[in-house]
Amino acid sequence: MPRTAVILPGTGGIWHLDADLPADAAWLIDHIDVDADYAATVSRLLADVVWAETLDSACAIVDADARLKAVTPTGVLVGDGWFIAGRGTRGAVEITAQIATAQPNSPTPTPI
Repeated sequence: MPRTAVILPGTGGIWHLDADLPADAAWLIDHIDVDADYAATVSRLLADVVWAETLDSACAIVDADARLKAVTPTGVLVGDGWFIAGRGTRGAVEITAQIATAQPNSPTPTPI
């Protein structure tokens, strides 16, 4: 079974760490729409995550404050001394493309 995150309803408000951000960055929680019942839980998950327009900006944000993580529009997540890039699983688009690519090379089945 793949690893799964479960978000439960929470109480409290939306908040984030107290940090100075550059003009081209913002708190990730301010860039997403979350159902009100789950906003407090998601806020706690993202309390240290900043939206950065570029990878260079993301790296600069984390270099300036190692408590923070920064994510780019392409989904690269940068932390102090690490980053995560790419996708963990193949999506429907990738699987469909692989099927379409494989079909022309497949042998024609022999009728029985």
